[in-house]
Amino acid sequence: MNELCESGEVQRLTIQGAEYYAHSDALTVFSQRLNRKQAKILSPFDNLLIQRKRTNFIFNFKYLLECYVPAENRQFGYFCLPILWDGTLVARADCKVDKLNATLNVIQLFVEPILRTKDEFYSALEKELNAFAQFNQCIRYVIRKVSVRTV
Repeated sequence: MNELCESGEVQRLTIQGAEYYAHSDALTVFSQRLNRKQAKILSPFDNLLIQRKRTNFIFNFKYLLECYVPAENRQFGYFCLPILWDGTLVARADCKVDKLNATLNVIQLFVEPILRTKDEFYSALEKELNAFAQFNQCIRYVIRKVSVRTV
């Protein structure tokens, strides 16, 4: 680590008395303004979600990767992905790729009741779904069903 720090590839940081290391390129992100109005589909293993109790405490968003849950007991779907928008977890998308037709199917989009500005969100979501479809080697996406979740 000392060699990496000396070369400038890694920087040593002290935060609240604890020492951390970060790749120098990663630190450039801190100087960039975040676009809170950009929707982001998150992986179930994203750092924001991986500690489920913390996610529930901070965002009041209970999340479970249901691919390990028997089909009849699933609430949101096999591989439902949380969606972050405007600094809040506002929806979940149960997605499945149809390789034969190169289509990303959103089997069901579950919108959280906290979402207030739906038109703005759906506009941002369209951009993110197009990017997510392309990432999954699809040429299109289709939302099959939308529901507003009740608490």
